[in-house]
Amino acid sequence: MLDTPASDELDVWTIHSSVNLGSTVADITYGDGRFVLVGAKAMMSTNGIDWVTTHPDLRCVKVVYGNGRFVALGTSGKDYATSDDGFFWSFRSLGTSTVITRLDWDGTSFVLAGGSFVWRSADGVSWVREAIPQRDGYFLACAGKKYLVGTPDATWISTNLLDWQRCSNIVGNVSRMLLHNNQLLALSDRGIQTSKDGLQWKRSDFAGTPSVLAVHRDVVLVGLGSTIWTSLDGDSWSRRPTPSSNLGIVGLVSDGNAVVGVIGTSSLRSGDAPLNQPRLQLILAAGVRIQGAIGRRYAIQSTLDLLGGIWRTEDVIQLPTADFTWHDPSPLDTRKMYRAVAQ
Repeated sequence: MLDTPASDELDVWTIHSSVNLGSTVADITYGDGRFVLVGAKAMMSTNGIDWVTTHPDLRCVKVVYGNGRFVALGTSGKDYATSDDGFFWSFRSLGTSTVITRLDWDGTSFVLAGGSFVWRSADGVSWVREAIPQRDGYFLACAGKKYLVGTPDATWISTNLLDWQRCSNIVGNVSRMLLHNNQLLALSDRGIQTSKDGLQWKRSDFAGTPSVLAVHRDVVLVGLGSTIWTSLDGDSWSRRPTPSSNLGIVGLVSDGNAVVGVIGTSSLRSGDAPLNQPRLQLILAAGVRIQGAIGRRYAIQSTLDLLGGIWRTEDVIQLPTADFTWHDPSPLDTRKMYRAVAQ
């Protein structure tokens, strides 16, 4: 049986290719009015359409947001990065020889996992370590104050990272878990599984092994290849009309109004493009790249605060070529961000 969630914006999806996100995007999250994605580099967007590179060599595999901070796990498993605004990043070390394999957010704390330990932190800087029942080769997934750890063959659940109970009938390597309508949904390499109490699990009726699990308002979404499916109960699923592509969806995240994801080297956004929001150009270290009609007038503006700051006009130009880069002749502050506004 297929359901039909009443979320009209999920019937309209657009691939936005104006900015190349790169071929190594690993994860995407949302917080404090901005979307942040990581991979070989870090990028940020306020609308899911126009993206700016915030770090050209971040090299992270996972990013989460909580308590006013973004935390990203490095590819080496030995370090991680934090950012208070999604733009400026600080590299940090946990100070352990254990390789960190997972990062998650439980609603009040960041959680790292590796070896036979988990680490919990409210600020992403100071961490408390706890032992877990499963040894090497395990996974970690959080949904509120419920934590899953285990291997594809044995899984435990806890509500405090101290006391653990063995789960029944859950299989596979769980990569994502969420709580939706008083039900847990877990995404693993064996498909979607659901549970009312976290102890007894059953396979969802979804036919396939999706790579992405997310929630938008009252709707659960999964990404399977280049397709998106939605459900109200985790069992009955409807396929949504997404643009045809031979590339897979990397991630999906909701800001409460729309869902944004990554497909190939482009961004994917539900609903219509937001109105009355300045579209950001590609921000460089001290300038801006403009792609438009030759002869079109543009005001070059700068700010120190991408979201709430005042934009100051630096220059007004006529575009000499269809792809032109304007450079600030005397950059006095490396924190400046630039945009080009058509006149």
